[in-house]
Amino acid sequence: MVLVQQKLIWSPSSWEDAVAFVRRITDGQGCPIDEGIVETVVALNLLGLRTCQSCEGHLDDGWPYPWVDFETDEFPAFKQALEEASREELSPEEREAKGAQLVALAATLPSRGVLYARLEELLGTYYQQYPATSEEWRLVIHWSSPILFRLMPSCGYEAAIWPTEMRARNLQRAQAEMQAFTQFLKRLWQERPVMKEASAAIGRSPSAVRRPCFNRGRKQGREDYP
Repeated sequence: MVLVQQKLIWSPSSWEDAVAFVRRITDGQGCPIDEGIVETVVALNLLGLRTCQSCEGHLDDGWPYPWVDFETDEFPAFKQALEEASREELSPEEREAKGAQLVALAATLPSRGVLYARLEELLGTYYQQYPATSEEWRLVIHWSSPILFRLMPSCGYEAAIWPTEMRARNLQRAQAEMQAFTQFLKRLWQERPVMKEASAAIGRSPSAVRRPCFNRGRKQGREDYP
């Protein structure tokens, strides 16, 4: 799992240049972005959805499903309040009061923001093309706060109780779904002159999103699973 925002002018970058750039990114421990999530990170950023962390999913460490995190700067007042509530010197009572203020502030926001709406729009378009995809394997947006949310498979909510004998298969299936969505995003970017028209509608308020959820198939297209 690594941070994925560094200096790169994403919009005019070629796909190859963006992939090469992302493969050079490392975290504080010198670990690169997982190969199984590299193209997902590339596609999202080239389409203007700035990511901050990602993981391809692992059986021996972290969550057994792929995920990508997004952090937005659209709500500076909330971010400042969150920083205030996170100060180590706060007493338990002060921390509780600050937490209540955060909840109240989040409730006043008119929407979940442009970045969230853009991702929601892309997921909606993708699943219109593949309506038969089972709910448990669909990718959803886990909303943690007004400034932080995660793209992950719905099945991830049950990952902690997956039977041991099912974990490897479930990981592979979840990775395949993420890769299929990645190929969809890549095609959209390759057809980006058409995407400009679609992007104009992103300012609308987000509609329904499936319930929250969280954590390597590498084929070009989708894989069909029973």
